[in-house]
Amino acid sequence: MMHPVTVASAVDNEFIDYVLHREHNWQRGTVVAGGQEAPSVNRRCWCEDLSKDGVVQDVCESLFDVYPDVETNDQMQISLMKYRAEDVGNFETHQDVNFELGELCRKLSMTILLSDSDQGGELEIMNVKQSLAVGDAIVFPSYLPHSVKPVTAGERVSLVAWRLGEHWR
Repeated sequence: MMHPVTVASAVDNEFIDYVLHREHNWQRGTVVAGGQEAPSVNRRCWCEDLSKDGVVQDVCESLFDVYPDVETNDQMQISLMKYRAEDVGNFETHQDVNFELGELCRKLSMTILLSDSDQGGELEIMNVKQSLAVGDAIVFPSYLPHSVKPVTAGERVSLVAWRLGEHWR
């Protein structure tokens, strides 16, 4: 089985400032079930699609190289995620594979921590807490169950990305 790979200091402060201080268009987080998007108590966060931002694409692209043997195509989905204490921001245990994409699925998932909450907001993969510092990235197969624990003080902002490819065999 493939395990998560942490990349320490994956992004610098200049990149973090670029992402955090741009104009944002936050949308309440939803989940997709049966091909339909819907609000969910399993996912309390705010999201912004950054899939078309060339600077962000370039950074994410290179970080997925930690899994050179996983067959993916050139398609990526990228979102900025904000979990706030006032919302008890969290995302319960889930998998990212998303077989509803047709012939493609999410093969690799990545989180880059851009700000740390005062309390809570830990990323867990397969029930193991992942210790990430601001600027670190973690890349893992999208089929691994993972969660973001409730933020109880402050807010947690992260960049998440998914690399697409044909279904796992």
